[in-house]
Amino acid sequence: MPATGDWNAQISQDDARRLRNDLYNANSTIIALMPREIADLLRGFHNCASREEADQWRFDVSDAVIKLADVQPVPERPFATPRAMCPLCRQGSPYPGVEGYAVPDGLRRHLEGTHGTSRCAVMEAVFALAYDSWFARFGAAERAAEAAKMEKLAERRKTETLYRVSPVGEPKLLEEDPYSTQSRSADQLAWAENRLESLGFKRVIEGRTLSWVDEQADYVVYADHRFVGRISFEVWRKPLPKKPRVAGRRLSRLPGGFFLLDSFKHDLRGKYAERVAQALKRKC
Repeated sequence: MPATGDWNAQISQDDARRLRNDLYNANSTIIALMPREIADLLRGFHNCASREEADQWRFDVSDAVIKLADVQPVPERPFATPRAMCPLCRQGSPYPGVEGYAVPDGLRRHLEGTHGTSRCAVMEAVFALAYDSWFARFGAAERAAEAAKMEKLAERRKTETLYRVSPVGEPKLLEEDPYSTQSRSADQLAWAENRLESLGFKRVIEGRTLSWVDEQADYVVYADHRFVGRISFEVWRKPLPKKPRVAGRRLSRLPGGFFLLDSFKHDLRGKYAERVAQALKRKC
């Protein structure tokens, strides 16, 4: 006879397996209850063989469902927009006196669960099945690719220039954590650095780590100039933290970092000073 702990573990594993099967069956039933045209559309996640195909399917299925919506005539009142009930769950806006969802944006948010909107119950069931399918199909390959990527980044950190864009956390390689898809070329970096110098920033070099800092008596600003289109800034009150954030401890970085667009041409110092002043007025 197995020990009590082993027996309880076996029961827990059996219960978990049964619950997973029940959930799978329930979600599958929700899709099966849809009209065949819609059910076939929703089951399209089975055809996704990569993350890129999965992302494209997510957008395509929302577009297809929106096209199935029974859009009501637009009321004759100011700012009225076309509205429709969700073709899947048959629900509308939760706000009293508001029928359906605005088409297309409101209905899309409902289907995708974005902008603070609760996702359509049918789409919740669909994505529960989809994520399980994608994890089994290409999850291992994604994890292996991510591990290889992290290993490559670790090797590059040993030889390439790093950029400290915050007093906490590790310095970044040129293209890490992008605000845009394009990191700056050498000439573009030089242009951005000239702009930072004109704003009063100082270059700080520690080994292979470079940072651009505007340090004042009671605060310091870190700049991130790595990406085309804008220079981003973090404002920190002194004293600066000596180590990464600990749970429950408040950091001295002020909320709502800001940026200056590359396209700005006039009164850059004034724009910068105004945004720093606004940041200093905010509460942590």
